[in-house]
Amino acid sequence: MFMTVEQRLEEIAIATAPDDRELEQSLTRAHLEYQAKGMLHIVKTDINRFVWKMEELVASGYRLDKQHPPIMSGLGVIAYFIKPSRVIKRELLELEEGVKAAYAAELEAKRQRMMDALEKDVESARKTVERHALEMSSLETLNQFTSDYDLIVDELTKPKN
Repeated sequence: MFMTVEQRLEEIAIATAPDDRELEQSLTRAHLEYQAKGMLHIVKTDINRFVWKMEELVASGYRLDKQHPPIMSGLGVIAYFIKPSRVIKRELLELEEGVKAAYAAELEAKRQRMMDALEKDVESARKTVERHALEMSSLETLNQFTSDYDLIVDELTKPKN
């Protein structure tokens, strides 16, 4: 089915219109991922600095995560701290803005790909029209030449009285 440029532009507008449900799903997915791993602050340090680092984080509002107790190994200590609510709120706002910006960029990239395809199709159609016009012009020239030739031949072959 042949579509006009206006129809293609309308199709592009519809295909790249923001979808609130899709954006909401992306935001929900990002929130769940953040809750799964982003609320924790992981400290990896040597044993000598661990107490100092722990005091610093607790003073800043971090809490030691009771579900993941500190692990001591030959290389040091790994401990998990729950971030303070102010940090979580700020990071969630930044996360939401990032998801929205990525969604907008994705829509814009899709629109640009569709517009590029449309421009390519329009250029191809323009070249086809130009080639057809050139062929018609050549055909008219050939017809005129044939007509002129036939007149000359008729004049030459006309019996002389």
